[in-house]
Formats: sequence, structure tokens, C-alpha cells
Amino acid sequence: MKGDETNKTCLIVKNLKPDVTEQQIRELFNTFGEIKQCGLREVELKDQKYRMAFVNYKSVEEATNAQSNSQQKEEIKKLFYNETPYIQLWFSKEQRQQFK
Repeated sequence: MKGDETNKTCLIVKNLKPDVTEQQIRELFNTFGEIKQCGLREVELKDQKYRMAFVNYKSVEEATNAQSNSQQKEEIKKLFYNETPYIQLWFSKEQRQQFK
């Protein structure tokens, strides 16, 4: 799979509460398609800890479906601060610079 194609199947999920687990992410996001990889990172911003996740789906269609429909699911909203999901397709640094 080419690099461009991989980026179209990967979501970045930001603004997660610090107690969210990878298992929770897998269970909830698996409803949109088959997950190839999933991982969590912890970030500290202004003395507050946040988590973010990367969810890599098997197909572009599954990733697009998850990105479009996951923000309406109440179970998913509960994982986020202020129940405000940030779920977007992930782009590499080089790809992001093309948009500037």
C-alpha cells in the first residue's frame, strides 16, 4: 500500500480524556470497519493531560465512514473533554504543507 493510501485510512482522534484506553477506542471504532492498527499517545498541555489516538482502518471507505459518523455516537462523545470529539483523517507533514 502506498503512503498516500495509508494516510487516507488513518484517523487522528484528539481531545480524549486521560483515562481512555486503547481497548475502548478499538471497541467503539471497530463498529465502522476493520481496524489494522490502533495506538494512544499522551500529551500535556497547560498542565492538563490529554490523550490522542491513531486508528488505522483496512480501507478508505471504512475510515471515511468512521470520520463522518463517529462524532454522533453518544458512547464515543463520552470519551472526550466536554464531549467534543475531534476526529479527522490524518495527513503527513508533507501533505499538510500542500494545503497552506
